[in-house]
Amino acid sequence: MASVWSPLPPHWEEAIDPRTGKKYFIDHKRQTTTWVDPRTTSVGTTPVRTAPKELPYGWEMVQDKDYGTIFINHIERKIQAEDPS
Repeated sequence: MASVWSPLPPHWEEAIDPRTGKKYFIDHKRQTTTWVDPRTTSVGTTPVRTAPKELPYGWEMVQDKDYGTIFINHIERKIQAEDPS
């Protein structure tokens, strides 16, 4: 297992959720996001989201240029990085 002080794998970026202050990771190659550091797991070599799932009623998946994949709950007017499926 790699150290969290080692560089991120190619095509990965570290970001901070401005709402919660929580660190997350963006895989620009697969256009996905995850809370799991790709340096500490096999997430860097395995797709986080392997197939599109049907989102619950009122939800939308958006590809944001700054934050990667985000999910919008139009009913509760909330945004999150985790897939609600």
